[in-house]
Amino acid sequence: MRSRRRNSRSRRKWQVRKHHSYTVFELADALAVSRATVRRMIRQGLATVDDKRPLLIRGADVNPFLKVKRTDAKRPCGPGRMFCLKCGEPQCPTPDLIEFVWNGASAGNLKGLCEVCGTIMNRRCSASRIPDVMPGLAVTMRRK
Repeated sequence: MRSRRRNSRSRRKWQVRKHHSYTVFELADALAVSRATVRRMIRQGLATVDDKRPLLIRGADVNPFLKVKRTDAKRPCGPGRMFCLKCGEPQCPTPDLIEFVWNGASAGNLKGLCEVCGTIMNRRCSASRIPDVMPGLAVTMRRK
């Protein structure tokens, strides 16, 4: 007898079949999100087949919508910047308080304080890329 439990590795998140149509309930199950999230996505611009109930969503419309939504949410950090969670955008760290903490053989985390709000910021980086990531800034190195 087959197990009813879905294998989490068999279906990647944000993947639906493009040749299928989904109801709100089916799409919520396929994406592993709530029905309210799918309805919110429809209000944000996810196309439906028509306005009749039950609402049908083409699988071919879902993946491009989610891809645009993910790319719009990204805020890449340029050189000399780290992402501040409190400010919600990339900020420059305080110049004399940046340290690199090793987490492995060649990689680690850059830690610094936000110049605007004073919150601790982190940025994952390899040791060889520190001059490119934080140009002209003194970085202290520390083993864990």
